[in-house]
Amino acid sequence: MLCRSGQKRRGAVSKIERKSTAVDTITGLHSAIIEFEKRLSIPPFQIPSAADICSDKLASLLQHLPIQVVRSRGPCYRCIGQFRLYRLATTLLEKKATIAVEIVHQRLKREMLEERYLNEVFYLPALIGLSDADIQRLYSIWNRLDVSRKDALFPSTASFSRMLGVSTHRLRNE
Repeated sequence: MLCRSGQKRRGAVSKIERKSTAVDTITGLHSAIIEFEKRLSIPPFQIPSAADICSDKLASLLQHLPIQVVRSRGPCYRCIGQFRLYRLATTLLEKKATIAVEIVHQRLKREMLEERYLNEVFYLPALIGLSDADIQRLYSIWNRLDVSRKDALFPSTASFSRMLGVSTHRLRNE
């Protein structure tokens, strides 16, 4: 735990533990998030087709961006952060695929969980969203990559275009 001076306090216990676990040990979203989504009538987010992604790339990404969880019953967890990555993992990866999680060892109030959810769903996409110019630059870089690099990222150029939500025809003509 950090003090105001920025130094770690002696004897402080870490409230977050990083661990590798199978996807199927995360049994769902925290109940407060499920209720919040129902209360706001939030529809499910679009999940890309399994044919358009490389599952090994998603699994690798999840090693760097662990899903945040709290303990549920037994060896199971409930998701409290990285909600969209959680949904991608449970939909697109094998149930026994190993991913990184951050186990939060503290009780979070409902309001805090709702705030985290809103930040991820609204603020994060707005902050890192791609403009048309960004997409065009990505496509320009894509065209300069070696075929082996492209194949390691996406199954095809069409898959890459679908993931960006832009037709290959439109990108080539801009």
